[in-house]
Amino acid sequence: MTRIAALFLLALGLFSGAALLAQPLGLSPTFSLLGAVLHAMSASQSQSVVLARVVAGALLLLAGVAALAIVAGAAGLFAPTGSGLALWYVLGVAGLFGLATGLPLSRPAA
Repeated sequence: MTRIAALFLLALGLFSGAALLAQPLGLSPTFSLLGAVLHAMSASQSQSVVLARVVAGALLLLAGVAALAIVAGAAGLFAPTGSGLALWYVLGVAGLFGLATGLPLSRPAA
């Protein structure tokens, strides 16, 4: 049951981040972090490593798209609707959580 809740929160957080890229909704990609922690508590070590890599990649992708949208809006390639603060929020939160999730996996084993 914990795994189902964890995967639901992961999906909700990633969807929230994607929705924030499209239009400010006020939802938070921090649900992804909560889902990842819940899943890690109930999963085996090999499942946790795979999940951490997938979550880190998805969050860094969200951050990258947010950065691209900020730069494209500033360059005048398109006129963003609503506030640009949501894009900065996704860039910061998804970027930091993505790095925090992915960096421990990049260290070589001793």
